[in-house]
Amino acid sequence: MTGDSSKDWMVGLPEQPDLLSLQDLRSLIGGGKILETDLVRRSGGTWHAARDVPELGSLFSSGEDIQRKTRRRPLKEIPPPEPEPDPVPESPGASSSEAMEGKYFSPTDLLRALSHGLAPRNILLSAFLLIPILGLAFFLRGYIQGDSARYGAMTLVVGVGVSGIAFVLAHVTRFQVEGRDPRVGGSLGWMLRRISSVLLLPLIGFIPAVALFGLLSLMGRMAEVSDTAAQAIRILYFVPVLTGLLLVGCGILLELLLIMVPACMVVENVRLGPALKSVFWFVRTQFGRVLLHWLVITVGCALSYRILSWVVGKGFAFAADMTGNLLERGETLFSFYAGMREGLSLAVPVSLFVTMSVLSFLVLREEDMEYLPGGDSSEPEETHPSTTD
Repeated sequence: MTGDSSKDWMVGLPEQPDLLSLQDLRSLIGGGKILETDLVRRSGGTWHAARDVPELGSLFSSGEDIQRKTRRRPLKEIPPPEPEPDPVPESPGASSSEAMEGKYFSPTDLLRALSHGLAPRNILLSAFLLIPILGLAFFLRGYIQGDSARYGAMTLVVGVGVSGIAFVLAHVTRFQVEGRDPRVGGSLGWMLRRISSVLLLPLIGFIPAVALFGLLSLMGRMAEVSDTAAQAIRILYFVPVLTGLLLVGCGILLELLLIMVPACMVVENVRLGPALKSVFWFVRTQFGRVLLHWLVITVGCALSYRILSWVVGKGFAFAADMTGNLLERGETLFSFYAGMREGLSLAVPVSLFVTMSVLSFLVLREEDMEYLPGGDSSEPEETHPSTTD
């Protein structure tokens, strides 16, 4: 009986955050508070459905289909590849044989899952994809004439590249959160089958940014050629200031989309349109949490980039000083090694960015789920977009 009274059990339900004894669990099961599909675990163990725990399985009636009346949405099944030829064949294990239950993630679960952002596989994959993308961006900087065209091309290349990396790593992260072994080939294939979303997502922030940048450039040219225009812009200086703030806002919008959209697409297994609809839903219904998650992710990744950029930069600078700065700006080799320097600096921040983004979406998704009493068939006035056809 001593073992039955030890408080070393946890139930994966928000209303049961405390440690419980085996006796407590049996009482809650008898009272219908814990159902056979609810997740439980013993300290140091893994989560299992209550019916699968030897100490509790006999308390449930065999063959009875008991389901909690809830808006809790399970992670949708990742289907196998489409019949048409796939550029990168889906490797075994890349599709889910059953949907992951929409379990409650405790703070301990989230901290444990956060470590996936520092997994060697994730970091190496991030660096492997970042180096050629950033190398191309530095190459364009050396060969495209005109500041506007140069930085516009660099921004577009980096934006599309980071978008693709976010899709790949989000797919890998879902498998890690589910406790399954991810397959990089399968994740690349999943991203390539959604290449239109990868390309369109950066354009949502890039197109208005180009328009605002053009407006600022136009005001600058007007001020140069006309004293009257310069005086008018000086008096109405809030107009270029507001335009500049909106231009920065386009960058924040793109970051927010990269945080939420790939995570939504891989968790809910939906296309770009429904994912954008879900993002709008979360921003509208949980604006404070979305803003907090954005701030935490931005600060954490920015700090890690600053530290790693300093470390990697010192290594490259030391090599350059000792060898006489053999690489000249504008050369192809210089572009490649500049891309390597930035790719190594960004590998960990980008990996953390995607992992934290997926976990952020799971937390927002959990907060959006509302338990309903077992006998209550009513539904809230509003339902999440993913629950409606």
